[in-house]
Amino acid sequence: MKVNFITEITGFYRLIQTRQLSSNAQLLWFHLFCLWNSAGFPDWLQVDMRRMMGMIQTNSRSAAERARNELVEAGRLRCSRGKSRQPNCYQFIVFGSPFTAPALAQPPTADQMIHQPAHQLEHQNSHQPGNRDTAVTEAAHQTQHQAGPEPLPLYKLNHTKPEIKKEKTAYGQFGRVLLSDKELSMLKEDFPDNWEDWIRRVDRGKATKNYVYSNDYAAIHSWKEKDDNDARDKAFAEMMAEAELFGS
Repeated sequence: MKVNFITEITGFYRLIQTRQLSSNAQLLWFHLFCLWNSAGFPDWLQVDMRRMMGMIQTNSRSAAERARNELVEAGRLRCSRGKSRQPNCYQFIVFGSPFTAPALAQPPTADQMIHQPAHQLEHQNSHQPGNRDTAVTEAAHQTQHQAGPEPLPLYKLNHTKPEIKKEKTAYGQFGRVLLSDKELSMLKEDFPDNWEDWIRRVDRGKATKNYVYSNDYAAIHSWKEKDDNDARDKAFAEMMAEAELFGS
């Protein structure tokens, strides 16, 4: 496959300025792209899940799967399940010609394709000739729209929902990080290798600089995202410098 290295790197960098992708999804794309480049840009790239976990530095298989699925749903990857316990195969959707990358000699079946974006399936179904169900559904939708929206439910005056206060525990040397049991459990799942380090870092930051957050669990993720964005920008600058060096 003919691929312009600069076009792809720049195209993805522009994409993440306008589309929300997690830091893990961004990091995974850059690592997969570099691996694809090293392999000579084949039509399909076979990568096992353990290697993907190493690319984003996590021991959580679900975290790696979520990052991969984000790229598939964003229309940047196609995925074909491996047969007989073989690793999955991945196909990049190049920015120069989206959704026109060449297929395998034996294209994957519908059962093998996973996490195809829902909007693509809806677009395909809506353009099938003779699809009576689709026509009936669209006609019903138009009739409902003309009739006006359904009335909103009425609520009794002076009726308020009971407030449920979630108990939170203080963590860290200075006790500045407040987390509920559920938030602590999610934090351990999100960062199985260094969740204690993140508590220690945010706790020290709040103690020394008087940071105030309405939710410390969200604040930890915000700090992590900033670190990942800084690392991504640095990696992008290094890639561009290397590309200019090879091009000169």
